[in-house]
Amino acid sequence: MSTTRAESGFTLVEVLVSLLVLVLIVTGVGSFVIQNSRINTAEQMSVALQSDARNSLTLIENTLRTAGWDPKNVGFAAVSVDSTPTGADNYIEIFADPLPDFAAMRP
Repeated sequence: MSTTRAESGFTLVEVLVSLLVLVLIVTGVGSFVIQNSRINTAEQMSVALQSDARNSLTLIENTLRTAGWDPKNVGFAAVSVDSTPTGADNYIEIFADPLPDFAAMRP
């Protein structure tokens, strides 16, 4: 007499389907991580660029202020810098007297 036992375990189809689902999940998570890494790198580069620009403007501002340049003789620095980090563009305004008309100064 032959007796049959109930075998436990997964069939080949069940294993293949579960592997397919696992591969899809890993692919999705991997692409998400790679995309976030690229975005993070771009943001870090943007922050570094803004910081370098701000530091450069500060260096120029300090150089002009320590040079003692006061064209209107008003006693304050003639440099106005908008170095707020929220501004998209930074600028330096240098206020100076217009060039004199040398032809009119001749005797």
